[in-house]
Amino acid sequence: MRRVIGDLGVELEVPEPPCIFKVIKDSGNIEWDEMYRVFNMGIGLVILTSEEYVKEVTKVIRALGLNHWVLGRVINGGGINILTPGGLRVRL
Repeated sequence: MRRVIGDLGVELEVPEPPCIFKVIKDSGNIEWDEMYRVFNMGIGLVILTSEEYVKEVTKVIRALGLNHWVLGRVINGGGINILTPGGLRVRL
């Protein structure tokens, strides 16, 4: 994502990850913040679009029968900031 946004930043509110990531976390005794740094946590594809096109893009995705979430927004300032369902804040 950093290659696309350059010096800008991203604020994301991510959905609950698939249960396989809990198995990996518990098996490897890995902290959640490290899990979010290393793994995609079930987010396979991210589409960045201007805010004015969000409704149009989600309409196309729905028409294809795909699951989707509006995860966040691009902000001024560097870094990727993730808010997890458990309330953990991770900065990448």
